[in-house]
Amino acid sequence: MEKYCKVVRMSEDQLAGDIARGHQAQRLLEDEFFAGVIATMKAEYMLGWERSNPGDADAREKMWVLCNALGNIQKELQKIAADGRVAQSNLDYAIKQKALRVV
Repeated sequence: MEKYCKVVRMSEDQLAGDIARGHQAQRLLEDEFFAGVIATMKAEYMLGWERSNPGDADAREKMWVLCNALGNIQKELQKIAADGRVAQSNLDYAIKQKALRVV
């Protein structure tokens, strides 16, 4: 099965929006307070899981789901930050191409 790369044209405003969201996501990922909240919540969920009765599958599964959800939040923020970096590269390229056409 062949794979195709889909080319999507975005306006400079759309790219700027992705760049802004990427910066916001990166700031959250680098924020010590946010990281501390996530770490505290993960530790609490893991402790709840460890202290739960081995026969209480519902409680144990709930703790696992909550802990996993925190990881998914971090992954989504990393994706948004990466998308912002890609958008910045695309915007830089578009600006350079415009400059070359003017010359």
